[in-house]
Amino acid sequence: MDLKEFVTPIRYYIDDPIIIQVSPDYESESRIEIAPGKTELIDHLFKYWEKISYKFVHVKNIINKQIQHYPSNDNIVASIKIVLDRKMIIYGRVADTVLEGLEKVGGFYESLHLIGHMFVFFIS
Repeated sequence: MDLKEFVTPIRYYIDDPIIIQVSPDYESESRIEIAPGKTELIDHLFKYWEKISYKFVHVKNIINKQIQHYPSNDNIVASIKIVLDRKMIIYGRVADTVLEGLEKVGGFYESLHLIGHMFVFFIS
């Protein structure tokens, strides 16, 4: 997730490698912890009511480890465990619109008055 990117903020890849090394004396185990995620982006310059939502799966943690085999009947060489988290991660980004910026500078009425003056000045 890169909220500084305005076109496609969600990155569809895993940064951490999943390492599985096959060895007769060890079991290679990878544990992947994932959680559901959602993002709400309200960052249009002119339309404040326009909201873009994305749903995705967030990979929280990847743990790779080697476990030594003990004499048993199961011949497990490698395993991948996927652990699902019940908590949902919610990201949000809200950017000011042009009218909100003008309202902070001098008030809403004054900003509309200024836009009207600029429009009349541009036409004439």
